[in-house]
Amino acid sequence: MPHPTQPAGSGGGGSPTLLTGWTYDAGPPATVRLTTLTNIVSVGNNTGVANRKFSVYNTGTDLGVSVATLVSTDNALETFVFGETNLRWSVNGSGATRWGAGGASALDTRLYRSSANTLTVDDSVGGPGVLRVLGQTNTQQRVHAFVGKTFADTGYVVAAADDTAFWNCGGGSCTTTLPTPVGAGGRELVFKRTDTSANTLTLTPAAGQIEGAAFYIVVGGPGRASVTVRSDNSNWWII
Repeated sequence: MPHPTQPAGSGGGGSPTLLTGWTYDAGPPATVRLTTLTNIVSVGNNTGVANRKFSVYNTGTDLGVSVATLVSTDNALETFVFGETNLRWSVNGSGATRWGAGGASALDTRLYRSSANTLTVDDSVGGPGVLRVLGQTNTQQRVHAFVGKTFADTGYVVAAADDTAFWNCGGGSCTTTLPTPVGAGGRELVFKRTDTSANTLTLTPAAGQIEGAAFYIVVGGPGRASVTVRSDNSNWWII
């Protein structure tokens, strides 16, 4: 593309005369800016591409960096690898990040915010996949919510934020429902008896099993039993 400036002095006072669409700031530091929406900047051995405001080429058509018009269907930033035409990483106008060795129109993987507090991984073809963090398929917020129960047979349903529950079943046997272990691999829940009665506390999962059975009974007595369960992503197990 043409150089944005012509020889200094022709504009008066030593300032360069600029081509249409460019603006000169004396600074310091001195800066030449492209200020029109119709013109584009291309660095390297290739002409600019429509809708790409700024492009850097290594050789020929090998694109190094591209900043495109911020429209959801366009990529705002793209990177290529030297000597290859495959797009390796991009961010589009909606903020979705994608990377991999796929072609320019379909990368291997993308990561984006699909809903509040949710990160989704997919390959843009097969749909949502599994996001693994340090080998885990699910990470839980540890807020250490303490839930105390004092009535017999309350039927409390364990909430997503619960971590440790203190149970007083002195007035009669108690029951509680555990959340599904599916999709909650690695999550732990602690149940502590605070009473010394012989009444029982029954733990029943909403799905799957607990310790290989449909329910698990925490017996009462003077020892004030404590039970910790952990999900293996399919069932609950006593730890």
